Amino acid sequence: MTSKLKTDVIETVSGNGTIALANQFSGMTYESMPSGSVIKTQHYSLGNAAVSAGTTSEVATFAFDKLEDSSYLLVALKVGINNEAATTFDDNNSIYIKNNTTATLITNSIYYPYIVTGAVFATDTSNAYGVSISAEQFQYHHFQVSVEVKDTSATSGNNVLALLLSAQSSTFRIGRWQTGSLTITEIKQ
Repeated sequence: MTSKLKTDVIETVSGNGTIALANQFSGMTYESMPSGSVIKTQHYSLGNAAVSAGTTSEVATFAFDKLEDSSYLLVALKVGINNEAATTFDDNNSIYIKNNTTATLITNSIYYPYIVTGAVFATDTSNAYGVSISAEQFQYHHFQVSVEVKDTSATSGNNVLALLLSAQSSTFRIGRWQTGSLTITEIKQ
């Protein structure tokens, strides 16, 4: 059984004032939100970026003003990747997300061409789609990477997160045929 209470006015106990119910959430701030609530979200576009064989480089940074010290950041990356002129399956390219403010690598690596610890996507002669492709064709194939990582190192105030690419034996590129995105969401702990 459910109950309903309908009223036009609620008076204070002393009877010398009323309690307004319109706009009851107007004074609510992130401090009063329950654990697991989204405090703030910011979305960033990623353009075309590449690193040469044998290098690791920071290709983009993202400033995020974190409101609460005890909250954490959820970082979602969606981007297209490809190798240019790859001649071997053993490229071992990697994508890293780092909090430059706290000097913390948020995750070891979120992409490898082969399935290893921490891998998100794998490509080889029998890739995720079951299509056999040769190493020379990697430069023409566009693979989509989508991953979320949790940053518990971030402190309140300005945090700068960085996207790093690492290539082993051929140029590694993101966003060649379409724009990618990175979304940072602050979650109340």
